[in-house]
Amino acid sequence: MEALNGLYITLSEKSIKLELACAFFALMAVALGYFDIIPTLICISLVLSLELMNTAIETLCDYINPSMNDEIKMVKDISAGSVLLAAMFSFLVAIFMVIT
Repeated sequence: MEALNGLYITLSEKSIKLELACAFFALMAVALGYFDIIPTLICISLVLSLELMNTAIETLCDYINPSMNDEIKMVKDISAGSVLLAAMFSFLVAIFMVIT
């Protein structure tokens, strides 16, 4: 039950809504035959899973130290960077699927 609660809490984040919209369009591209299903699902699950972890890390950092702190900022930036890296990689996978 806690896992479903975690998903529900994360749905209030603005970034997850954007990522879910991108996932929807990627799945529509699969339905139209532009993308293969397996790499698309792997990329979607990677980005969404990292976004959940990013939200958890940022929430924990805010709980530990609510004031601005250089070390906390660095942890948050690294966590957000992992989501960005996965999203960029997913975009490259999409480009390669369209080209080939």
